[in-house]
Amino acid sequence: KKANVDLKHFVFKTDIYADDKLGAAHHSWFADTAYLVAADIRPIMFHYCPWDDVRQGFQGKGTPVRMARVLKLLDYYLQHAEIDPARLGWGKVVSDLQEYVDYYIGMDCNGFVGAYLEENCSGSGIVGNIDIDSYGKYYGAHASGSGFKRIDDPKQIRTGDVLIRRSIDGSTRHVALVEQVLESSANQARLLLVESTGGVGLGSDTVVLKKLAKTTDVGRNWKRGSKEYDAVIRSN
Repeated sequence: KKANVDLKHFVFKTDIYADDKLGAAHHSWFADTAYLVAADIRPIMFHYCPWDDVRQGFQGKGTPVRMARVLKLLDYYLQHAEIDPARLGWGKVVSDLQEYVDYYIGMDCNGFVGAYLEENCSGSGIVGNIDIDSYGKYYGAHASGSGFKRIDDPKQIRTGDVLIRRSIDGSTRHVALVEQVLESSANQARLLLVESTGGVGLGSDTVVLKKLAKTTDVGRNWKRGSKEYDAVIRSN
């Protein structure tokens, strides 16, 4: 949070960066157009980056295009801002873009799947790569209204379908993307999944997804290893 706040103060020239202080003298930010005009950079003078893109980058969300904008803005910040390590809780100034990104910018599970759907499935209802956690509200009866169709038959699972798992209280969940259906039957399917997970990042895994008997507890319908999933959905 401190890193994000310091970046925002620098870009908007507020707090310690007000009045062109501490390296903020060479740019101007125009909120109505989301342009940072950096007069000391040539030939690239303009950095277009809506602040929502920055927020999503720090939250593990964003398509490749939007992430590229964020990286360009971060690179300018790291090269120009006079950063106080103590203010940000750092032991030293982090001036290397890759090091900064390793700490603060990434792609969580719903960011990865959301970016894929936004780029490839126009009917998914994903606008601006919203937090895909909201799928938890729509995986059932409202799925078709959100641009999704619920899949209940293992033999109907296809490439591009999404697996959703919620916690018992419904507050947190994991989502994964089906890259390939290796084999399927009436009761289970062997799938190659791609997903982004904490501590590992983007990776793939071959799993067996088993169909569960209908229950009345919290609507679990599938089992992957020891973890139960709520639904498999497909963008219409």
